[in-house]
Amino acid sequence: MASFSAQDLYGGAMRAHLPRDYIDASKLRQIPDHQEVFVSATTLSSVVVEINQYVAPSAVAAAAADDDAPAVVVDPSSSIMIAAPAGPAAPEALPECEAARPEEATLDADDRAAALYHLGDLVDAHDTLTAVSAPRPVRLQSASLRGVPAVVVRARLSAREGNAGGQVESLLPPSSYRHGAAPGDVETSTSTTTTTIRLLLVRLEAWSTDLCVVVNVPWKELGRAGPGGEKTKTVQEEEAFADAVLENLVASLDVKDFALFDG
Repeated sequence: MASFSAQDLYGGAMRAHLPRDYIDASKLRQIPDHQEVFVSATTLSSVVVEINQYVAPSAVAAAAADDDAPAVVVDPSSSIMIAAPAGPAAPEALPECEAARPEEATLDADDRAAALYHLGDLVDAHDTLTAVSAPRPVRLQSASLRGVPAVVVRARLSAREGNAGGQVESLLPPSSYRHGAAPGDVETSTSTTTTTIRLLLVRLEAWSTDLCVVVNVPWKELGRAGPGGEKTKTVQEEEAFADAVLENLVASLDVKDFALFDG
């Protein structure tokens, strides 16, 4: 069973439980001040914490009217995004847990729209984003965030190598790549990569802040044989682990100093 440990974020202003073997990407590359990034050196899965401007209904309406904005349309009858890309199917629903039962929390329409808005921000030109599960409310467990609206949405991103996949891969030095190409080699590739995304959105309206926590699982390195014949985790194994990462985040995400959001 994977081991998790408490990790300070933003100089101790926040804290969350993360996989013990994840690397703090700021030790490898410069990370923007509004982000915290932690990466697995073996599978390239990552957790990205990002402080964003609070998305008001007017911003959602403006994005909907923008013809160039990425479309994120959920099928209301099935809660599954229309036109899923080909490839191994990711689980269609997050595991049921105490924090995510619908009778314990309700989903506001504006919070649902904001989750899809932030999901759309993850899409670059020529990428395809497919929601695997509709946005749903979760109950954060820490005392500091108890009662704060929070939403989880899960999606799958198909991107040309060098686009979304490169954003995560470029955080690691070439020596961290056990198999396949180094980051510099993917820029000219025309093949596509698949990454599943779990977005936890925390709505801090009083601080005009949307806190986005994204668990990324690139499939590129999964299930490959290494030089010694060993194999990395399968897609199914890593997807199950990402579910555990998300559950730990819902249970442990804690704000120690709300002055973090004053700037």
